[in-house]
Amino acid sequence: MSLIKLSNHVLEIEGTLYSGNVSEMQNQIEFALTKSDYLIINLNPINMLDIAGAFMLYILTINAQEHNKEIFYIGMEKKSIRNAFLMAGLQKHMQGAA
Repeated sequence: MSLIKLSNHVLEIEGTLYSGNVSEMQNQIEFALTKSDYLIINLNPINMLDIAGAFMLYILTINAQEHNKEIFYIGMEKKSIRNAFLMAGLQKHMQGAA
């Protein structure tokens, strides 16, 4: 798993986002959000996302909104991403994120 900074506002998550690395990824994204009012996160390079990863992305979105910031996600239409949010019961909450 790696987080690639493409610009001040655009990040890309590569590899596997699962319970074993969600805390590290959350810290990196939260730090990036301190430098900007919004982030665009490309999820397309993720090859596996589990329920813990889906919840982490959801929590990041809620926390950002509470601080008047926004996170936009690219790749929410990818089947493996969609399935993780479905399994977590979050599909309705994240529909507008793509």
